[in-house]
Amino acid sequence: MPGVKRGVTLYVTYYTKSGVGCQKRNGVKWEPKTEYNVTLADVYAALAYYYDHQADIDTAIKEDEAFIEALRQVSPSKLPEKLRGGTP
Repeated sequence: MPGVKRGVTLYVTYYTKSGVGCQKRNGVKWEPKTEYNVTLADVYAALAYYYDHQADIDTAIKEDEAFIEALRQVSPSKLPEKLRGGTP
């Protein structure tokens, strides 16, 4: 699967945080091929890989989330101010 780390973390995060299965999203059959150019088999392969390497991948996901939060602290979004009509 091309971009394995990205794919695994993307699908695992979606699957575990959304609480829905791979085949339905908002009650509609999900076609990952149209959204991510992968097959449903690729998604299941990513999940199988995740469960074989769960501790390492969970650690990587937490490190990514901590990095993003640290970036938010030093460089907060300017979007709310722009939406209020403030200066950039």
